[in-house]
Amino acid sequence: MIQLDVLRERSPDKIMGKIAPYSYVSFDIFDTLLKRDVLHPNTVFQILGQKYKDSSFALKRIDVERDLRQKSHKEEITLNEIYEELGQKYQSYKKRELELEARLLHRNLEIYPIYQYCKEKGKKIIITSDMYLPEQFLRNILHEQGFDFDFCFISSSWGVQKVTGNLFKKMLSTVNISPKDVIHVGDSVRGD
Repeated sequence: MIQLDVLRERSPDKIMGKIAPYSYVSFDIFDTLLKRDVLHPNTVFQILGQKYKDSSFALKRIDVERDLRQKSHKEEITLNEIYEELGQKYQSYKKRELELEARLLHRNLEIYPIYQYCKEKGKKIIITSDMYLPEQFLRNILHEQGFDFDFCFISSSWGVQKVTGNLFKKMLSTVNISPKDVIHVGDSVRGD
């Protein structure tokens, strides 16, 4: 499998040229297909804390996620696990976090023409992304933003991540394809 870093390869024509020989194209979600209307993902937690007039929430949310990742026997954790660890006091925040994410996420206009090219050429589209957010939530956002796909692999559903290579292995075995048949488009050499 070849990984294509869209941050380094800015020209859509060059990216499409590299994609052309492949039957399957895997796309990352965050900072690839979708962008958030904030500079840093943790800003979501700051906005949420402000909404609830809870200045300590952002730091609590970050710390709990970090601690859960360190002690988890799985490679990926889930939003539900994060909020279970935060406790009953914060359960209403979970719904608000999802609502806020939905409002802040939008189609990446630089990548959308590449996605459209793949659809026009009849390529099989695979979503492969590391994220604690629920898979169905992400599927809904992608559909709302104009992205249809054939397969979806979100680390929160599988308990493994791209960064270790294990989510890619699950994707290859589940779709029953060889690495030589697929190219992955993402924004991070390390993470993708």
